Amino acid sequence: MRTVIIGGVCRTGKSHLANQIFQNTKSTVINADSLTNFLKKHIPEKFSVSFELDGVLRLDPSEVILKTLIRNMGKEFNYLKIIDSSAISPETIDRLFRGDRYISMFLGHPRVDVFQKLQEIRQAAQNNIHCWSHQYSNREMLQYIKHFKSLSIQLEQKCKHYNIDRKPFPQFSRTCQSIPSFLRVVILRQLSKPFSISF
Repeated sequence: MRTVIIGGVCRTGKSHLANQIFQNTKSTVINADSLTNFLKKHIPEKFSVSFELDGVLRLDPSEVILKTLIRNMGKEFNYLKIIDSSAISPETIDRLFRGDRYISMFLGHPRVDVFQKLQEIRQAAQNNIHCWSHQYSNREMLQYIKHFKSLSIQLEQKCKHYNIDRKPFPQFSRTCQSIPSFLRVVILRQLSKPFSISF
């Protein structure tokens, strides 16, 4: 059984990509951020985590839970596992999840034009009344995009340092809806390789 791990900055299409792979494979999808948020909210006394899901990439105290999810969830069915989380770091992948069982990909926007990105998000949101961006002003959105760009630059450097991504770090200035079609093909090609070949 193989595991696809999708990490990266918030709002880069990680969950959307995971669902695209799910639709093309016999697999189990685990959104680790949703689970850790649920535990933090409902049993804070048992789950003390200082990590806020604001896109900040740092080693997360919930690493024990992420490690358990990656190693154990879904193994009884022998399905492909797809796990996405903004809490997964390149350091964690390098330390715990190397080898041909794991396919890792990190998403980010290190070279995005922040003003163009704002326009694209606003344009995409016109047809989606539930889009997360409606709750923020243009000024706030620009701050978020700049913040995520800065985090993406840090993430790209860490990926290069740990030699996690042998491909160029994924670059997108488009909306999240257009991201997965290309990346889905990249991951499905890796899954089609013999199990003994490392990613």
